[in-house]
Amino acid sequence: MHEQVETPRYKGYERRGLSETKQRHVNDHLTPLAAIIVIPGLFVAKLPMLETMLAGSLILVSVAINYLLMFLAKAEKARFFGSIRVTSNYIVNIVLLWMLYAAWPPVWLLLLLMSIGVAIYQPRKDSLRTSVAFSLMLIVVHMIFGEQSSTAWIEVGVMSWMIVLMNLYVNGLVRRPGLLPSDETENEAQDVNQVQAVDQVLGVNPVQGTN
Repeated sequence: MHEQVETPRYKGYERRGLSETKQRHVNDHLTPLAAIIVIPGLFVAKLPMLETMLAGSLILVSVAINYLLMFLAKAEKARFFGSIRVTSNYIVNIVLLWMLYAAWPPVWLLLLLMSIGVAIYQPRKDSLRTSVAFSLMLIVVHMIFGEQSSTAWIEVGVMSWMIVLMNLYVNGLVRRPGLLPSDETENEAQDVNQVQAVDQVLGVNPVQGTN
């Protein structure tokens, strides 16, 4: 009889799948998009010079930190640096949303990007809860800084649903076989490679075994 191998289970950020593969996928696509969302607003929105410089510095530093941490995120350090990267992105994006929303409403797309990012990292229930939190955050920010017309609130309702539904859509895609590998799949592949390396050193044929 074959013994059933228990699939590794992680806690905290490890359970959420902050593998190097997933982090690079998110960083290569969502980090440039975040810059594209924010930078035009700095030229179009009529903000005080100090706020413009502060917002511009935040997005530039955020992009630099993302790429620096991805450079440092190697093997066993991937989850450690990944947790720092995700936390710093949350802080910077929320501050930018708070600063720019009144003058540059498209900055709400930062919440959508964060929702898509956590959909790649987190299990379905955690991902859903996070996306709902982002959706509620958008409603609160609009209540404080946005236009209070019925049309504007309908738009915010649509955007809030988009944050949640895009999260569920991406989360479902990531968990389909053949797409972004999960941490469990990556660990299984590493285990197989290690076993094969040991077999080669010992001169063991994995099919025939030793005589």
